[in-house]
Amino acid sequence: TAPCVAYHPKDPLWRALEPDAANTHARFSFAPSKVSNNLCLAGLSFIHYTFYMSQSTRYAFLGTPEFAAIILEELIAAGMTPTVVITNPDRPVGRKRTITPPPAKVVAEKYGIKVWQPEKLSAEGWKSNVGEVNFGVVAAYAKILPPEILSIPSMGFIVVHPSLLPRHRGATPIQTAILSGDKVTGATLILADEKVDHGPILAGREWEIRNSNFETLNLELADLSADLL
Repeated sequence: TAPCVAYHPKDPLWRALEPDAANTHARFSFAPSKVSNNLCLAGLSFIHYTFYMSQSTRYAFLGTPEFAAIILEELIAAGMTPTVVITNPDRPVGRKRTITPPPAKVVAEKYGIKVWQPEKLSAEGWKSNVGEVNFGVVAAYAKILPPEILSIPSMGFIVVHPSLLPRHRGATPIQTAILSGDKVTGATLILADEKVDHGPILAGREWEIRNSNFETLNLELADLSADLL
């Protein structure tokens, strides 16, 4: 298996993770820390804790392309079905400009999950289309989350990024890793803040690039990201 990168359980990152009385929310605080490259310890426990809570826990999944669709399908298969899927609007595709739903929407409709496709995120739209959720999972959503949205879920947003952050921030981390001649890439989970692909690192895992074909690496990193969640 690929090496895992995670915070040590004694790291200050974990010092204030506690459930509230209803066992449906968590209060936590973060502190700067170094990531260990040879430990696979408590980093995944936050995500496990999130999904282990009571069945009243609700989360939104935000994603658009095939990378997001693969992760969504694997989360559903693992019993981690989101309350709502938020994705980009249907767009014209191909020479004939056929209006086509994004892959994440196709997966959501396959399982009867509510879909919201806003051109622009707003707190008012979130309130009427999403309602109350404990947290969000963001995977290649292709939109920046504004502060008014970031502050809504009580536990924030977990962002999935297919690189070993801070390396290869941005919209094309897989292509950039290939073009840079990287031998190793990976997936990182972060707690979103107002900057792009930035925030406290929750967990990460390395992946050896054996095939420099984008389609293959995209699938491999989507599987890796779903497993990490």
